[in-house]
Amino acid sequence: MAEKEKIFELEGIKKFLEEINEKLEDKLSIFLIGGGAMCLKNLKDATFDIDIIVLTKEDFKLLNKALLQGGYKVVDQELFKEAVYKNAIIVFQRGPSKIDVFIKNIVGMLDFSESMVKRAELNEKKNNLSVYLASNTDILLLKSLSDRQKDFPDIERLVREGVDWQIIINECDLQKREGVTWIFFVYEQLCRVENDRNITIEAKDLIFNKCKEYWKQRPSDFMIDIENLEKHIPKPYLKDVNKDKLKWRKKNQKN
Repeated sequence: MAEKEKIFELEGIKKFLEEINEKLEDKLSIFLIGGGAMCLKNLKDATFDIDIIVLTKEDFKLLNKALLQGGYKVVDQELFKEAVYKNAIIVFQRGPSKIDVFIKNIVGMLDFSESMVKRAELNEKKNNLSVYLASNTDILLLKSLSDRQKDFPDIERLVREGVDWQIIINECDLQKREGVTWIFFVYEQLCRVENDRNITIEAKDLIFNKCKEYWKQRPSDFMIDIENLEKHIPKPYLKDVNKDKLKWRKKNQKN
């Protein structure tokens, strides 16, 4: 990570959590889900921002007040007014430090489910603040739902540490909704990581087996940006993916 991006190192995260604890007016439990959690697990040296989950609107009110009293400001006031109670991300910033807060749901994708809550580990209990860290498996799952290249090293580290792939499959199954099956997102991200990091993720075949179960529900742009398709898609399914890619390009050229 470039030096200018080293906003939150381990001591900085601990200091931030202590500041929040001091500003809180009541008991609060928060769940760290991204780079901040990985830093506290000693799985990475620094993170650009801290991602926090709270489970209720009441918990958000407590955290919001503590952050504002600590000198943080809401980045987008209009988004805050419109979306704060609709499970959207709320971004707080103080200088270069950025805090992303989610209420139960992660940017309209997965909920931080009861199972995820149970898998989270208590990292520290202060006077008012209890800090829980999402499991490695859940951090990997959440990092697999976007195509951000900055997440690739984190995913590689989590894979090497060991994750429970069956939990990932189960969570994707439980949280699928009409028109969206999350397992395809996970598979694409694992392919990107393999390409970028020049590694082999053995469990990727297990994930593709679940994709096959939902094959007719695959996104129209499935694998559209993935290189070396022959490496990632078994021959019986490669024809479908190439046909989808051609249709997608034609449609978007017209638009």
